[in-house]
Amino acid sequence: MRRFAVFTAALAGAVIGLYAQSPPAAPQQPPTFRTGIDVVQVDVSVLDRNRRPVKGLSAADFTVLENGKRQPIVAFAPVDIPDAVDPPAPWMRDVAPDVSTNDLSIRRVVVLVLDDAYMPFDPAVSAFAKRIGHNVVDRLGPNDLAAVAFTMYGKRQEITNDRQRLLAAIDSLIPHPTMQAAPSRFSAAAGPPMPTGRTGPGPCAYRGTYGCVIDTLTHAADALANAPPGRKTLIYISTGVPYDFSMENLEAANDIRGVQEMFRTLQQANVNIYAFDPSGLTAEGIIGARLDAMRMFAENTGGRAVIATNTPWDHVAQVFQENSSYYLLGFRSTNAKADGSFRRIEVKVDRPDVETRTRSGYYAPAAPKPSRKPAPVVSALDKALGSGLPTGDVPLAIQAGAIAVPGQRQAAVAIAIGLQPPVNAAQPAQTIKVVAAAFDTDWKQRGGNEQTVQLTLGRDPNASRQIETLARMTLAPGRYQVRVAADNGESSGSVFADVDVPNFWKDRLSASGLFLTAAPRPPGVLDRLFSDLLPIVPTTVREFRPGTRVSVFVRLYQAGSEPEAVRVTRTLRDEANHATLDETTFVDAARFKSSGSADYQWEVPMSTLASGAHLLTIQASVGRLSIRRDVRFAIK
Repeated sequence: MRRFAVFTAALAGAVIGLYAQSPPAAPQQPPTFRTGIDVVQVDVSVLDRNRRPVKGLSAADFTVLENGKRQPIVAFAPVDIPDAVDPPAPWMRDVAPDVSTNDLSIRRVVVLVLDDAYMPFDPAVSAFAKRIGHNVVDRLGPNDLAAVAFTMYGKRQEITNDRQRLLAAIDSLIPHPTMQAAPSRFSAAAGPPMPTGRTGPGPCAYRGTYGCVIDTLTHAADALANAPPGRKTLIYISTGVPYDFSMENLEAANDIRGVQEMFRTLQQANVNIYAFDPSGLTAEGIIGARLDAMRMFAENTGGRAVIATNTPWDHVAQVFQENSSYYLLGFRSTNAKADGSFRRIEVKVDRPDVETRTRSGYYAPAAPKPSRKPAPVVSALDKALGSGLPTGDVPLAIQAGAIAVPGQRQAAVAIAIGLQPPVNAAQPAQTIKVVAAAFDTDWKQRGGNEQTVQLTLGRDPNASRQIETLARMTLAPGRYQVRVAADNGESSGSVFADVDVPNFWKDRLSASGLFLTAAPRPPGVLDRLFSDLLPIVPTTVREFRPGTRVSVFVRLYQAGSEPEAVRVTRTLRDEANHATLDETTFVDAARFKSSGSADYQWEVPMSTLASGAHLLTIQASVGRLSIRRDVRFAIK
């Protein structure tokens, strides 16, 4: 099995998608914002006296000062993102698609960091912290991406648009204030640098008072560093760390260097930290070392500290408002020295009674240090595979599901991959290299493969350009992130998906992934890769023309010597949330006797469904045990 090298790479696609009412509106395109390597980019919020964004400004309204000296503005773009609109059907918000894509119509990226390393054992504080996190998730649009990180041991969630996974991660918060943070023993190449923070096992990679916070925030900034222009929001939920910077503090020197490097990375990545204190209103009021730490994180990155309030979650709306309407400015510094120094930024607006918020400064580039070691050669595929967010130069779609392999304790994970050439591709045929890898919760690679796909384009511009292939991995029970990257020689892309592998031979009731097939389907490669396990060929297509035959398949499992009949309910809901179908059948216990499993396959009654979006839910139950599988699809 090939071990794929992964390095600190770009966070791609800092664009935001909106809830679209029926019929769906086209997503807003990102602003054109071209800068060179000598141009400094800052994003600026301009708020009136009621803290509402001020819109309609031009570059002429702004003045940028660097260390007190005026700088020429060479790039300007306003960003104005309408508020997310609640969809007519709750499932359109709450149920994530089972197919993941690297569509760059995503605009907003939010990383939540819950500081369990320093949070006290106080049920009220934990409840406040979780409520803040829930409010953040509630504010996300359907195409927004978010991640949840912890500074110590929490159940982190990598970047996703799956609200249920995000909420489950937030609800796993358990404070660990008495734990001694120890440096971990992994290198930067131990795994993908994720927005959730650390790249490998161990609580903290940095020893010191601020160690866990520095480690987590620095890794988040690394993953966000090379994103396209746009605001990156980090919600830091913490009670703060009271800190003594006096000379008597023997750890001060190391901590100061660590904090400075953290801010350097955050400012270079243009990450705004919004610090939320879940302690509520306490006797100390608004003064104290721990609160100063919260302000320090926020004010140095252009964010805001929410402290000394018993309803901190009410301020989440203001964060999203500020991050939905702002201005991107690019200026060319008149100080050409590559001295690595910190340069303070001040942005003024020619309007009365307004407040501007932006990062406090930036670090100038430093002259490169001579090195005898040659720079490592990193392939485009490895860069795409190790990126902080999906990259979209080669359009990709994947659907992954686990299925048991008879006679084995490990399961097979079937990955359906949809490929399309770039829109401007001129070649009638392309050779695309595709790699797939699976990482466990400690970011150890547990599976991987590669293949070469020949993609031939027809001459009909209206014909589908998609081709599909399959990939197969063998994985033990557990939770994984599957990553697929593709490279056509000129450009590359990547896409990620979370997959849970059940313990099929131990769990009282379990189920494979829900696989969907269609006729006709796009041209396929390796169609027989799962012929020993699946009676269908999975597809990533989820939008169908009238007349398409669509069926779904799931395999049910019962462990133990006495299987029972399984109640299976299938439900269809439309985009108005009307139940267009609600039927129940039973899978006889006798069908499980020989192998412990039974197949459930059903053809969707497409001719009875109206155009628009639909949700199919398959729910299997034995007694109080229940398993649910969902698939979203649309009819043109």
